[in-house]
Amino acid sequence: MGSHYVYISIRVESQMGIVLEFIPSLLVAIAFDFFLYLTGTAVLKIISFGLYKSKVYSYSEFKASKSNNSFLMQYLVGILFYALIIVAMAWLY
Repeated sequence: MGSHYVYISIRVESQMGIVLEFIPSLLVAIAFDFFLYLTGTAVLKIISFGLYKSKVYSYSEFKASKSNNSFLMQYLVGILFYALIIVAMAWLY
């Protein structure tokens, strides 16, 4: 009977470990999303010589309205920008 209690205790601790490992990864992913959004917005403004009109949102506004895909174009441009930098560095090396 005592062994059942030990098994349950170990199982709960391992599940909590998984949750505690997941939280920092989620925070880092959200920070990278915001960084890619800012980069994409800056690239679009520079390429269009300021003709691209988009408000630069704060982190809290970005996090609140991220679910409606309103930042998808800026996000994809940010990813493409860094991918092109990596390809250029590999090509020049």
